[in-house]
Amino acid sequence: MKQSAYGFFKKLFSVTMLAFMVLGFIMILFQLFGIVSQNPKLILWSNNTFKNPAMYISCITGFAGYFAHYLKPKKK
Repeated sequence: MKQSAYGFFKKLFSVTMLAFMVLGFIMILFQLFGIVSQNPKLILWSNNTFKNPAMYISCITGFAGYFAHYLKPKKK
């Protein structure tokens, strides 16, 4: 049971970490493009669109990493 829970949280951590990093990268790209094009609405849109989903996913990533570390099988 503990091994399967560890595997689940390890995979959840990997998937949500990738999703968090991709969302953050996309948000930064839109903000960078808004700065270069001097379009403050694009910067605000990027912040309003991607900030909350990235925060929620980062919370899931943190909890999944914590539980995976807690459930990691001990080496004998």
